[in-house]
Amino acid sequence: MSTENSPIEELLERALLQGPGRPPTDDQTEPERSTPGAPMNVDQLNQQAWDAFGRHHLDTGTVLPEAERIDWALSKAGPGTEVLGSLAGALVLDLGSGTGRQAAHLARDHGAIVDAVDNAPAQHQRAVNTYGHLPRLHFHLADALDYLASADAYDVIYSVNSLPYLPPRETLTAVVDALAPGGRFVFSVLHTTTDLRPPSTSVVARPEILRLRGGEDLTVHMHVLTTQLWADLAHEAGLQVDRTITIESPDNSNPVSYRLFLTHRASPRAATRPALNATKGPTTMDSSTGPSKPWSELHREGMGPTQEAFLDLTRQTQDSQHYCQNVIWGNLQTPDYVRAMLRLVVDFHGFPDDIEAGVAARTARADLIGTGDRIYHVLLGEPALRRNIGGTVVMRGQLQRIHDSFDLPGLTLGIIPDRAQLDIYPGNSFGIFDRNRVELENFGDSPTHTDVEQVGAYQRAFALLARGALYGDEARALVRAELNALPD
Repeated sequence: MSTENSPIEELLERALLQGPGRPPTDDQTEPERSTPGAPMNVDQLNQQAWDAFGRHHLDTGTVLPEAERIDWALSKAGPGTEVLGSLAGALVLDLGSGTGRQAAHLARDHGAIVDAVDNAPAQHQRAVNTYGHLPRLHFHLADALDYLASADAYDVIYSVNSLPYLPPRETLTAVVDALAPGGRFVFSVLHTTTDLRPPSTSVVARPEILRLRGGEDLTVHMHVLTTQLWADLAHEAGLQVDRTITIESPDNSNPVSYRLFLTHRASPRAATRPALNATKGPTTMDSSTGPSKPWSELHREGMGPTQEAFLDLTRQTQDSQHYCQNVIWGNLQTPDYVRAMLRLVVDFHGFPDDIEAGVAARTARADLIGTGDRIYHVLLGEPALRRNIGGTVVMRGQLQRIHDSFDLPGLTLGIIPDRAQLDIYPGNSFGIFDRNRVELENFGDSPTHTDVEQVGAYQRAFALLARGALYGDEARALVRAELNALPD
């Protein structure tokens, strides 16, 4: 068993490269994403190299010391964990987590709730073997861009020398979309290697050598860019660069240097609709006049106007998240289920009895699924599958509809089992629309929130609830069990 505790330990673990590297070639521009059957691109070559790196250390039984701080570059050089700000209870993502030491430090020592994602199977296995037992820490074996595409509401995302291995523009944009409003992104990058090759002024990946102790050299491909170019790319993606820190080796004979960027999400990327008046509750949107009537007034006019207004909102929305603990999400409700639900609403509140108009408008939402590049992420509580709305015949049709909906384009549908251990209390149902508007469902007025901090809180709540959900075949099995449990 070996122990990596030399001054170059972090060089090995986080690709703080030992040079001299190889000169760039003409075709080393930022690569396209992988396509099945195509020759390996830079992403795949890097994954292969890091998997070999991890396999080498699994085979040799390497044991690393516990992280007492985040070393953004060379060990004990530069600032540490403190640049991430307050972390207790924060939802944090480690992008390119490697052995998981940094993520474990944040979960164990700072009380953060940490997701750690890496695409190298052997590195992921090292992390799980060592830290898989820790509470508040979740490891994910996934491509960074694929993971970011389905994630959101992180208070903090950080990357210790991993961003250079990824396509910068695409990754920075995905990071912004995965941050809660005002969320922080902190990342370090290689600036100068031991052979003194200067950083590039264009977005190109170049080969560098990663040397294994007692093993072969591995070639990795990195974006080693100027400080100004990284700052420009961050700004283009929607990040505000708050500070840039130079980190150099305390050993004057080592010319390797790094840059640490402290940034935050400047504004919601999807904020394209007019702001709504959150003090007056939800309003309908009119393309010519802007916000109009609050829901409370529409309710008094009947179910038809109310559901038409919500249909308009759904049409205008490209990206939404919905949490429904006790009833089926409206866009997937069958006509009979909608009819039974609206009957309960009308009878309780004494609203005008135009239920059929409401049924037509609400069921029309289903036609929007899979159109216009719309994206829906929906969480249903298992009680929603059991809540008897309209009787056995209605529920059989409704459950069959859910069972058949898991593969609808643009829809990610999760079921939160009753026995799932949650990272947050369940709360009331809500929907988040284009990350700048939240609709709540109550017995009285159903308020709208558009304040950045309030929207961010619901995004974070949704991300925590999603941790307890099942997807795909596991979720479909829960629905099938409820179908089978219905009486004949």
